Amino acid sequence: MNGPDYHALYEKIGDMQATLRVVKHETTTVSTKVDALALLVANQGHLAADVEALKAQVHMLEIEKHRREGAVGLIEWASKHWPFLGLSAVLIAWIGYANEMFK
Repeated sequence: MNGPDYHALYEKIGDMQATLRVVKHETTTVSTKVDALALLVANQGHLAADVEALKAQVHMLEIEKHRREGAVGLIEWASKHWPFLGLSAVLIAWIGYANEMFK
């Protein structure tokens, strides 16, 4: 009796179904990755604009920081040297009065 071997045929069909499940899973994974990559490429232009805006904002903040540091430095210098500044103001006023600059 050389009839068809149904058992071997069912095994081959089962192997093919398992292979198809793996292929389906891999296709879904690749599709998800391609979608994520497409989204990243689409947003790349927006990211470049955001980076430029942030660079400009950082530059403005650095300028403001330097202004503040300069003002604080001037106030600190004046507070440390107030006797010299007071004496200089008195001396300038006395010289101006002696030369009749203030009438």
